Amino acid sequence: YLFAAHAQRVAHLMRRLRSILSRLPLAVRVPLLAAAVTVLVAAAISQVVLHRLAQEQAIALESLTSAFMDGLSTTVTPGLLTRDSWETFDVLDRAKQRYEAVHAVFMVVLLPNGEVLAASEPDRFPIRSRLPDALAARVAAGDGLVTDEATGRAWLVRGIVQEGFAIGTVLTEIDISNLLRVRRE
Repeated sequence: YLFAAHAQRVAHLMRRLRSILSRLPLAVRVPLLAAAVTVLVAAAISQVVLHRLAQEQAIALESLTSAFMDGLSTTVTPGLLTRDSWETFDVLDRAKQRYEAVHAVFMVVLLPNGEVLAASEPDRFPIRSRLPDALAARVAAGDGLVTDEATGRAWLVRGIVQEGFAIGTVLTEIDISNLLRVRRE
């Protein structure tokens, strides 16, 4: 019923528009038609450009976060091997300052049994504690980047393997709200 009512309104508006346009001289109709086509082409091109921007941003985010996790994984490996929480915390503290462009909200280094070895926010993730269920599920899902545009957050997970043995995992939450804001604007 609603579709039929909407279709009738659209048909009525189209008849009315044709009636108005048919009364206009050809010298007015042609420029109006050219302007309408120009607006439609511009709108289509804008959509293509915005779609391409979103793709480029996703690729750039993937590259940036991959490089970040490569560096972070390498620097926390010695602390993981010796299970030294203080050394690992120091690495995380320096990484947060060094990699400001990543906008890390927190970084957590986990032992193979899932316990926290060190975190950039030790009050939130104490040593030897377990991650909250939602974060533990992200770690269990495996390596990679997962984004949530609704919250403006992304999570990075990287398993650390040394000589074929899993020695730990790094979980990082980053703030991507600025990136999403630029995309919307």
